[in-house]
Order: sequence, then structure tokens, then C-alpha cells
Amino acid sequence: MLALLLFVSFSSNAQCYPGNIVTSTFATGGTGNYLNRIIWLTWGAQSSADTYGLTNQILNDGETSYASIQLSQNKYFCLQATINNVSPASSIRSYIPGNYNGDSMDNLYNIGGAGNNNQMVAGIINANSGTTVHFTVNCEASLDGNPVRIKGLVIADAESLSSSEELKVSADGDWKVIEVKKNIGAGSYEIEKNNIAGTVQEVHLFNGNDNNTAAITVLSFNESAYDTEANNYEISFNVEVKGAGLTAIALGLLMPDLDRGDAPESYGEALHIIDNTEFSSDQISLSTTVNLNTSTYTPATEIPATNISYLGSTPPDRDFNTQYSVNALGDDNDGGPTAEEDVLPANLKRFYYRNFNYVAGETFQIDVPYTTVDPSYLQAWIDFNVNGTFEAGEGVMQALTPGTGTATLSWTVPNDVKILPTYLRLRLSDNYYGMLTPENTLLKGEVEDHRMYVVKPAMVNPFIPSVTQE
Repeated sequence: MLALLLFVSFSSNAQCYPGNIVTSTFATGGTGNYLNRIIWLTWGAQSSADTYGLTNQILNDGETSYASIQLSQNKYFCLQATINNVSPASSIRSYIPGNYNGDSMDNLYNIGGAGNNNQMVAGIINANSGTTVHFTVNCEASLDGNPVRIKGLVIADAESLSSSEELKVSADGDWKVIEVKKNIGAGSYEIEKNNIAGTVQEVHLFNGNDNNTAAITVLSFNESAYDTEANNYEISFNVEVKGAGLTAIALGLLMPDLDRGDAPESYGEALHIIDNTEFSSDQISLSTTVNLNTSTYTPATEIPATNISYLGSTPPDRDFNTQYSVNALGDDNDGGPTAEEDVLPANLKRFYYRNFNYVAGETFQIDVPYTTVDPSYLQAWIDFNVNGTFEAGEGVMQALTPGTGTATLSWTVPNDVKILPTYLRLRLSDNYYGMLTPENTLLKGEVEDHRMYVVKPAMVNPFIPSVTQE
């Protein structure tokens, strides 16, 4: 599945950040559960030849890691993370997990293979043996040119914690362990989570066994974590790396899930972020020390969100790649757990044009079930003239109050209507109609595209029985 996700991770002229070296990317190998979800920040690149970063480079204030993830022909997810407040100065450098025989992250997430084959420079290590270093990281992201909230911060033990080494990261949100590389019998590997100021929570990994054991944790940000005044939703977090010798941390960010339109390409690709990053309990209470390296410990897993808005009876599933299709069934055929595009009533998937007033000057209506969490807008377009585009005059809108219900959308059928099979696009969002086009990108909601087979009387040969055709 990952191979189908288009991404740009190597060009200094990448779409998001022209003139900058773009290296942050997804892992392409390993046994990790989130290969196509975590964008790993990579470090140290000096030229475009450093495809996934460059190891053993001192990282000073202002060091920035860039990601440019291509989603469709002209839409990108752009991400940047900048290191600041390094203390002591020049005390951290870039590192490739797998360079030490006790490392485990390279077995979970790598590019090129584990151990010395790994090319992904995702680690930040203390530059001098036995030192404790501190730094902050500021991150922001955009999708299709619009600032978006980063949904999750990921940290991983990128080297191998010994019994006297520690990793600490604090941010405004809630930490959960999502993966553990266990080595039962090798010794303990402990974690503690604490609230340190208001809603800021710290995760603390310590008392490791220095032997192929590691943990990966994710922080779901609180709304108060985002810089809304600057309108870029920037977030920041603090990092401490304490080495008895050398030890390293890896930082990643969760790629947002996307729902995509699946009409033919001429209609443009509508993208909606599916706001459903939720995880089950990781069995770790605040201010309690837990040994993760036991046979009984089970980390958190990603679970479906319930507090989201959607069309029909089923929330959208994530779409990894473009869904263009002649029958507008690309989304349902994409391998998701359910066929979730269920808005269009069966009797409107194929209908005789006069039965539903699909005639110039008449009122054509569709009933659309929905569930909304916030005040929302339901917008829809029908390609009445079958010219392969959704035009502004073919759109309608209805405001929706929070709750579950059915909205009736009404069009006055235009004079240039053609009685031929055509396409319908429905979009649920919290954006006003005047701000939305049939193909721009939205931060919430769902898009559904449907093929409508409009049937008209066939030409009749008086010498054969009459038939009806498309």
C-alpha cells in the first residue's frame, strides 16, 4: 500500500519548499505498524544528494527538516520542523538508527534495511559521551497550501537506552505508547508519564537494558497546543536526551488521514482530512512507572473515532492514493473495511428522467442523511450538461445544525441539461459555500462522488419492440 502513496523526498526543488533540501519521509521497510502514517524527521542533509539526511552532522539552532508529500498531481502535504534552544550549544548531531548492535528502531522503521543497511537519518544523538542535552522543536504543516493542525507527535528510542540513560519529551497533549520492540528476559525498559504544567504532559523513557528493546509513543495534541493567532497552527515541544555514553531519539509526525473524491479526473480531486486520530488505552496511568518489556504489556492501538461529522450511515475510511474511476466506485473498491459511500438512494442510481423531474425548469431533489458534530454545510454539484466539470451554477448548499438528520437538496434543472448518465459530488464541511469549490481541500467532513444513470426513451424502430436504453 505504501508504494501507491506518491511522495517527494529527495529533490531540492520539491513542490513545498523550493530551494530547500527535502528529506523527511516515510519508512519503506521494517515491521512497524504505522509505515504509511509516520513521517520521520531526518537530519543533517548538506545537499540534494543526501536523500534521507546525512549522519554525524552537528545540529545547531535553526536546523530544519522538511517533508513534501505529493497527494495528487498538484496537491501536497508540506511539513517543516525546526530545532531551537540547543543546550549546551553544538551538543547534538544526526544519527542513523542501526549503527549500534543494540538498536531496535531500525527493525521497526527503516529505508534500505535494518542495521548498517538503514539509510534513514532519523536519530538525534548527544554529540559528547555521557552528557545531557536539551532542545526544542517547532513544527507546522500545510495541505494544498492551507495551514493544517498536526494531529500527532511521535517519538522513538533511536539508539538503545541503558539503565542510566533517559529520554524525556514534553508537549501540550496526551501521550500513549503505540509500539514496543520487546526482548523478554533482557531486563526492564520503563516508562512514566507526568503532567508538568497545566495541560503539558511529559513522557519519560528510562532504566533500559541496552539490548534490542525500544518503545514508540505518540502524543495527541490538545487544541490549546496550536498557535492559532499566527494562523499556521504551529506546535512546539521540549526534548531531553541523557546519555551514560551516547543515546538517541527519533522524532516523527502523523500524516493526516484523507478522504478523496472518486469521480473521473476531469472533475478534480476533492480532499478532506478525516479527523479521526484516536488510540485505545495504553494501560499506563499518570505518575506510575511501568515496565514495557514484559509479555503481559500491550500498547495502545488506533481505533475509529466517534466524534466526527460524515455523510450517510458510515464514516469515511482513509484513502492512500487517487481514486479516479468511471463508475465513481473507486473509494468503495479501495480495500477499506466497508463500502462507506452510501448517501445516494438506490432509486437515484438509475432512474427514468421524468420520474424525478430531471427536466429543464423542474425541481430535482435528493435526500441526504448526515451526522454532524458542529454547525456544518452540505454542498453538492450535478454535472447537468455532462461536460466533465462541476460548474458553480450547478451547485447548491444547505446549512446543517449539529446532530443526525436528513437534508433535502433541491436544484432547478438548467436549460442545457442533457439526459445522459452523469456525476454528483456531495461535500460535508464546516466551510461556507462561498469559500468552497468542488475540488479544494478541507480540514474536516467527507466527500462522496456518485454516478447517476439517467435513462431516457430510446429511438424506436416501428418494426421491433420498443426498448429503453441509457
